[in-house]
Amino acid sequence: MNTHKKLYRSNANKVFAGVIGGIGEYFDVDPTILRLVYVLITVMTGFLPALVAYIIAYFIVPEKPRYFSDATYSERPKETPNPSNGQVKKPEPKKEEVKKEEPKKEEIKTEEKVEEVKTEKLDI
Repeated sequence: MNTHKKLYRSNANKVFAGVIGGIGEYFDVDPTILRLVYVLITVMTGFLPALVAYIIAYFIVPEKPRYFSDATYSERPKETPNPSNGQVKKPEPKKEEVKKEEPKKEEIKTEEKVEEVKTEKLDI
């Protein structure tokens, strides 16, 4: 099994481009703490060096593929992309999942009473 980790830009922990969120996921550290450290470094270095480093990292670090999970690479989404038009094809619900709502007992009684009233009026 392939157990080596790869550095990706995060899709879930994203504020601007997901670079710091991806670093946090890679090192298993809270991205908020890394963002605070990045802001401190940015202020201490005069903004430009840290900003340039972030832009370079944006172009170098690839975005995490959407079908990768944090636990394992083998899990894929239930939705599969349609190669002809690029749209996502959603799975159709199973027949067991589609349930028709049965009318409540109160509604049935009300309908019976309406029928009784109609027949009584017709008799008069």
